[in-house]
Amino acid sequence: MENRKDELIVPSNPTFPKKVLAAGVIWIVFGGWVSVIAAIVHSLERPGSPTPLSLWGFAFGAASIYIGIQTMRGVARGMRGSAIASMVFSFFILIHAISVIAAIRPEKGPDEIIGRILIAGGAAFAAIGFLMAGVLALWGRNDYRSWLRAQKG
Repeated sequence: MENRKDELIVPSNPTFPKKVLAAGVIWIVFGGWVSVIAAIVHSLERPGSPTPLSLWGFAFGAASIYIGIQTMRGVARGMRGSAIASMVFSFFILIHAISVIAAIRPEKGPDEIIGRILIAGGAAFAAIGFLMAGVLALWGRNDYRSWLRAQKG
């Protein structure tokens, strides 16, 4: 059998897509980051306050870690839902960062101003990470689907 240049050669066993692997790692790292931030914020909240925002941080952080592990193990059914959820989550985190900055008042003193800037910076950092993971997952989605099909035979 001779190979011609115009023939399409399909690899028999595609490798796990690196973009999807990177997205999984980012979801785990930034899910942990959000959980740590949530723990810090939770320790600073007043007892008896309404449902703390930090509980949402714990929930989304844990979900991101779970999605990252499922993705890296290759048992996630697809990438579209996780990617879109990650990008939407990054949008909400960015809104939170902006609201923290908007709530800064000069009369509060330098300690609170610096604290709020650090919280907003950490949130913006997490938003960028989740956005990157979502874009990478969407970008590698078709390769992941091909890899899944090859694994199932």
